[in-house]
Amino acid sequence: MYLELKYFKLVSVIAKEGTLAKASEKLFLTQPALSYQLKEIETQLGTKVFNRVNKKLILTETGELMLSYSNRILGEVEGFSREIETQLKGEVGTIRLIAESNTCFHWLPKILKQHQREYPNVEFRLRSTGTRSPDELLLNGQVDIAIVCRKAQDNNITYANLFADDVVALVPSDHPLAHRKYLSADDFKNVTYITHSEHLKRSVFYDQFLKPKKVTPKKILYIQLTETVIEMVREGLGIAVMARWLVKPYLNRTEIIPIKLGKGGLKRRWYVATLKSETTPKPLQRFVEKIQLLQPTD
Repeated sequence: MYLELKYFKLVSVIAKEGTLAKASEKLFLTQPALSYQLKEIETQLGTKVFNRVNKKLILTETGELMLSYSNRILGEVEGFSREIETQLKGEVGTIRLIAESNTCFHWLPKILKQHQREYPNVEFRLRSTGTRSPDELLLNGQVDIAIVCRKAQDNNITYANLFADDVVALVPSDHPLAHRKYLSADDFKNVTYITHSEHLKRSVFYDQFLKPKKVTPKKILYIQLTETVIEMVREGLGIAVMARWLVKPYLNRTEIIPIKLGKGGLKRRWYVATLKSETTPKPLQRFVEKIQLLQPTD
């Protein structure tokens, strides 16, 4: 047995008004149409919902039960509608965010603070990529916004340009490569490469710099904290590759030398990715706008 939502509303209105004539006015139906729908309900249930007593419709025991469920169901539907409306207005909700690189979270807190002043009841949830790409998580509906440095070939995703950062190699000052004006991919063949990313092959450094030359570093160390990576480079334990703006505070140390990647340098373009949609909640739309105004310190 399947009863449509309109049938629950119909029983609720008839019970409240007491007659088909009054109920038909509330429901914007003719009396014959209303009588037909009521008959459909009783046929599906296999029993009467109303008894007619002195031109009035009185609920049967089954009718009382259906009215009880009608009040609950219609109340839930109304509550759902109100919640959706407040989400679209930006009063409440959750924005789920992911970034392709953990280094992005150095500049996100400032934007999060600004956005929460504007939408205090909107919650943010930051998640890591794990073994899946940000684009995949976006397409699966597990996140609302992805900060990425590569575009997926998928027409369901919209990309907005953010900024391009200068990516440099970091070497200790006493390293044999420290005197070079720039490094080539071949310079990474026999070194220990220290990186934030657990997934080297997702990085722009690998995709645009190492991969074309079919080069893989001799050894790769994954270290999550920027400060730890810097200290390991300073101690001569390997070479790192990072955005220049990210490591700028550490470059006043003479023990660490930034070097360009390639003669023309390596630029990493960032994008904010969202699913294509005709109706985007206002808080999500405003957050994307704030990200687009962002320019990290060079």
